Amino acid sequence: MKSSGLILGFSIWAVALSAQPCTDLFFSEYIEGSSNNKVLEIYNPGSAAADLSQYTLQLYSNGGTNPGNTLTLSGSLAPGATYVVANGGASAAILAIADTTSQVTNFNGDDAIVLLRGSDTLDIIGIVGNDPGTQWTVGSGATLNFTLIRKANVNEGTTDWNLSTTQWDVLPIDDITNLGSHTMDPCGPITDTIVRFVPASLSVAEASGTINVVAALNTAIQSSAGVEVQLLSGDTAQIGGFSTQNLAFAPGSSQASFSLNILNDTLAEGADTLRFVMRNLSGNLVMGADSVFTLVILPSDLPSPVLPIAVITTTQPDGTADSVGVRCTVSGTVYGENLRPAGLQFFIHDGTGGMGVFENARNLGYTVNEGDSIRLSGVVAFFNGLIQMSTLDTIEVLGQASLRQPAVVTSLSEATDCELVTVRNVTLPTPSQWGAGSPSGFTVDITDGTNTIALRIDADVDLFGTSAPACPCDITGIGSQFDNAAPYTEGYQLLPRYSADIRPLSSTRNDSFKAAR
Repeated sequence: MKSSGLILGFSIWAVALSAQPCTDLFFSEYIEGSSNNKVLEIYNPGSAAADLSQYTLQLYSNGGTNPGNTLTLSGSLAPGATYVVANGGASAAILAIADTTSQVTNFNGDDAIVLLRGSDTLDIIGIVGNDPGTQWTVGSGATLNFTLIRKANVNEGTTDWNLSTTQWDVLPIDDITNLGSHTMDPCGPITDTIVRFVPASLSVAEASGTINVVAALNTAIQSSAGVEVQLLSGDTAQIGGFSTQNLAFAPGSSQASFSLNILNDTLAEGADTLRFVMRNLSGNLVMGADSVFTLVILPSDLPSPVLPIAVITTTQPDGTADSVGVRCTVSGTVYGENLRPAGLQFFIHDGTGGMGVFENARNLGYTVNEGDSIRLSGVVAFFNGLIQMSTLDTIEVLGQASLRQPAVVTSLSEATDCELVTVRNVTLPTPSQWGAGSPSGFTVDITDGTNTIALRIDADVDLFGTSAPACPCDITGIGSQFDNAAPYTEGYQLLPRYSADIRPLSSTRNDSFKAAR
């Protein structure tokens, strides 16, 4: 249920960026071969494992300016390792090497591909918004009917396609000799002090009041430095005007910030988007990839009808939510823990259905407490198969409520999304999966002998950091989903809320156990 950041418009991709080499992922191999032999290889040049859930691939076909296919990666990528994304119809030899398959590889020689970390564009193959006809020329080859391998002296991605066309070694069509590994010249030590916006984008309600915009350094600075923040685009009437901000970094500091006061007027209006850019760095600072900050202000004065959750969680046949973008108010009982300490991420249920609640960096003064009866206003959003309330205006605690008894199920589906369920008499066929994952959590298989279910242990629940439980056991949790491509009919997960949700069968079974602690 992680919510992706806003992707900056193409008009500002031309802003000059200067990032430290060897610190982030880039495309290391591109195969546009015969039939469905389409492959993208991504390389980690850094010294630490990369959490792939932060990265997204986007395919822009035939000169389009909106992505036709998107893939959010998953898992962890070790330093010096590659991650291979192949077309599902590729040859057996390619599929044997691939880490995953995706329709994001449905490209031909005239389609652009973008690699992002959050909202940051790290690397591009081709030119978004441009259709070259059949192909772009790359060295002695092209993006059609060739295998391209990034040269060993390249240690970072680029958004400058003119530069990128000089950075590839060209091999014949369907050559997969190097697929699954990559050679790069060693990187020198990181010496630059990099400045960037954290976060690089933010959506807030008109009633948010004062927000802080933070510029952060990759390391504490030893001597004074500074950067100017200028308005790049947008009407500043919603923030009472804006003049250039001079941010100063004192010796020993690693961040500086300035405030924006959001005006809550009574005008019926749409969303306002403002973009701010870093300029005129001093003190030997180097501009990072996140040098543009995008602020979206959503109006609080539009009508917000009170709707049952079942009404706003209907879907299309492919699983896509019908009500995305609808501003409304819902009430419900809180289930589970807060899975996003810097913001909000939990579930609610109103008796007609359940849904997620997500706020990237704000908590609106609310501390998540299971069993709270709350009313909240916001916008219906959809992410990786889950429907959630996001871009919240308000949260009001109405009192306390009883939790629903969990339904006993043997498998997960759309019907179990955001519902409290129990699976019984399951085991862990691969106990070594327990604890193996990224700092954000891990996934382990459980089975009743017939059905296998993905059990997701989030880093913010008390099960994280514990030893694998004794099983056979009964497990209760909230049904969830993480499916990054239509149709959204896969990626179902069970999220235990706390240790008491896992009950070894050796203990006394009580079928009428309480759902709440």
